[in-house]
Amino acid sequence: MKKTVIVAVLLGIFLIACVPEPEPYTLPSRVEEPPIEEQIQQIEEQARETAREKMEEIRRQEEEAQASQSQPAPQQEPIVQVKDEQVQAAKIELGEYPDYFMAGIVFKSNFITVVGEEAPSSYVVALSNLMARTPGNKPTGFSMLAGEIADISRYNAIVVGNPCNNAVISRIYGNPFPCEDAKLPDGKGLIRLIESANGNVALLALGKTDALVVSAVNAIGKGQFDDIESSEICVHGTSLVTC
Repeated sequence: MKKTVIVAVLLGIFLIACVPEPEPYTLPSRVEEPPIEEQIQQIEEQARETAREKMEEIRRQEEEAQASQSQPAPQQEPIVQVKDEQVQAAKIELGEYPDYFMAGIVFKSNFITVVGEEAPSSYVVALSNLMARTPGNKPTGFSMLAGEIADISRYNAIVVGNPCNNAVISRIYGNPFPCEDAKLPDGKGLIRLIESANGNVALLALGKTDALVVSAVNAIGKGQFDDIESSEICVHGTSLVTC
């Protein structure tokens, strides 16, 4: 009996010695987030840094723009006759439309159409119809606004409107003030062709009212337009008449 007890005690001691003690369990440490004040401060600092970078980019762009403006601009030939009745007849006849805009069977690369920024939709529709019925491939981006044109003599152009709603026409007519003082016919649309010293031409579709302007655009290239041997013609309703 004693022998059995002794064996049991020894076995217990052996098991205790062989089994390692378990490591104490510790809860995972919690990541402490910075106080809300510090978070707000970090966000504000990031915003200030972004603003500084943006201001630096704007300053750099302004310096580049000023540097480019300081360079002398190339001399450009002025448009011939730029004021009211001093706008003399072009050597080209209206009836040759659209040949004076063409290079072979395609439009010249500097061909554009121009309306004012506040032009009514009727101008755009009339111009679109004119371009649709005029054969020949047009250059990409040929439709432009008057505010994009610094010098019309650089282009071969169809310009639509009057001095009150198209800055290009206003400059051609000497910037009349008030704009209604420009000498345009009463109750008629006017189609006029002018030529620059460099050979570029501008076909003007004019009128004191929007309806007269549209009637001028609609008359280009239609009916007896091919027979016109002068550089200007008036439009009364749908008829071509002497101005």
